[in-house]
Amino acid sequence: LAVSEYARLTHWIEMRVVLTTLRFSGWRVANFLALAVVVFMVLAAIGMQLFSHTRAGLKLGHTSSFATFGDSMQTLYYMLAGDDWQQLLLDCSVVSPDCTSSFPLPAVGAADMRVGDCGAPTLAFLYLVSVKCVTTSVLC
Repeated sequence: LAVSEYARLTHWIEMRVVLTTLRFSGWRVANFLALAVVVFMVLAAIGMQLFSHTRAGLKLGHTSSFATFGDSMQTLYYMLAGDDWQQLLLDCSVVSPDCTSSFPLPAVGAADMRVGDCGAPTLAFLYLVSVKCVTTSVLC
């Protein structure tokens, strides 16, 4: 064999090893990604239950929100990327007098706002720190 043919042959042998490795690890990667999506969905649903009615602050509002499932997933993605989650923690921890703890009588079409728009400092700390730990340690 000539030197150039030998170089091409070893190149294809190395490429075959890479492709074989990808073929065997593809299902494991797909399973991991499916598990990561399920974990993200569960964390998003918990965030919606805890902070969907929390008053908007510096971070919680237009760019980050737990009002809908899509917004909650997007907020979790921002947290995974490390986008100022400490300010989100402060916004979810808002308490009276900076918010309304309960509304006296619900207006027409606002029956779900009887609970008020205050956050929960302890739950915000537990939720957001655990989300940050899980997403950083498992997904990164």
